[in-house]
Amino acid sequence: MPERQEDWLDKLFGGIFGELAPFARTVFHDTTTYIFVAFCIFCARYAVARLFEPTDEVADYLHVIDTYGTLLLLAGFVIWVTIDIILLVRRRIWNEGNGHKKREGDEDHK
Repeated sequence: MPERQEDWLDKLFGGIFGELAPFARTVFHDTTTYIFVAFCIFCARYAVARLFEPTDEVADYLHVIDTYGTLLLLAGFVIWVTIDIILLVRRRIWNEGNGHKKREGDEDHK
């Protein structure tokens, strides 16, 4: 897979976090994505509250949206960040392992 070009976020995260920049960037992207999803759920909840008269049934549905939406977002965020970090660590270890093997092989040929 071709490497992507560095952008301003790479430089910013690299300057602040150093070697941990890929981890910080992954968490940053996941967090902003989940904030956007939470905002969409909030907008849907707000629209439902404005479209329908406030009855007990509508209030119950809005309570369900609030409760389960929050729980799903929180659980999804934790799972998504965990999987991304595991994959990032695994890829980093794999790349370092392959790099060390190439260096050792290069020394043998000299």
